[in-house]
Amino acid sequence: MALLADNAIPYEFLFNLTQAGRCRPPGAKLTSVDVHRLSIEVIERVLEYAPETYAEWRDPDWWEAEAWRDFIPRSEWHRVLTHMKNQAIGGYHFVEVMYMRVVEAEGLNWEYESYDFFEPPTGRAARSDSGYAKMVAAFGEKKLARLQEAAGRYRLAYGDLAATPDIFVYRHDGAEVAPVRFVEVKHKDAMRQRQLLGLALIQDILESPVEVVRFVSAGTRRVPGTYRGDWPRGGFIRPV
Repeated sequence: MALLADNAIPYEFLFNLTQAGRCRPPGAKLTSVDVHRLSIEVIERVLEYAPETYAEWRDPDWWEAEAWRDFIPRSEWHRVLTHMKNQAIGGYHFVEVMYMRVVEAEGLNWEYESYDFFEPPTGRAARSDSGYAKMVAAFGEKKLARLQEAAGRYRLAYGDLAATPDIFVYRHDGAEVAPVRFVEVKHKDAMRQRQLLGLALIQDILESPVEVVRFVSAGTRRVPGTYRGDWPRGGFIRPV
């Protein structure tokens, strides 16, 4: 608890889950835990895509013709056969790739899906997780340890781990990894509380900018949503 003493308050929780995710025995007692006080407000950024581009993404013939080579950034080609091609008919990965193209146009780099850091990698992943290595290079082991401790307390409190954002944007500064922002990318799906909690922890402990980007079909009218969270009270306001 010492790492969080300056920004922690005692709060009462009935543990329904242990850290390993197993149910506690019946009659488990109410337990006091220090939880990192967090508050966040994020106004989403709305970007448009051409509806015909989305239709192509979902068309098996477009994939068979390998038209994706002109659309998906080369650094992501390894994902095409493993899951992008098979999942595209459901629209999966489309907006994330759209955002990668935005980042690429900015001359920046990114990590997608392969950089979980709310828990340290174990076993084989600990030896091969290059995404996690980038996080260590960007923020340092001590700061990541503080983040993981705080995330662990929320997992004990709510029974769910904070969600890693879709994309980590960074630049190479010589041999260094310079963080730019973390981004949750949305299409038609709603923002989840665990995703907002992840952004709040990152903003507070890693001291990094965070963003929610919503892609809509061109011509769609949408007022940017506002997402607010306040923990440990757990307030969560969906887009208005």
